[in-house]
Amino acid sequence: DPAERALAQAVLAADDGRDAAGRAGGPTLTPRQVEVVRLVARGLSDQQIAETLVVSPHTVHRHLANIYTRLGCSTRAEAVATCGRLGLL
Repeated sequence: DPAERALAQAVLAADDGRDAAGRAGGPTLTPRQVEVVRLVARGLSDQQIAETLVVSPHTVHRHLANIYTRLGCSTRAEAVATCGRLGLL
């Protein structure tokens, strides 16, 4: 399954400092952050993501802020596009 493979690559990247394509020093996301970005890519709101993950909307907002920082972006669309290029979606 390509989605499971991408998630596994993200986990390994988080462990060794490599990005999902295996490049050293690239941006890495935690498995939870990858999960959040995938839900964003499906068009879910913070509230809907919170309900899906059984967390508060504030937690989702914090995850997104951390994702933006790690990826060097500032919008949901940019985060999704970057993750798409990294093969995480």
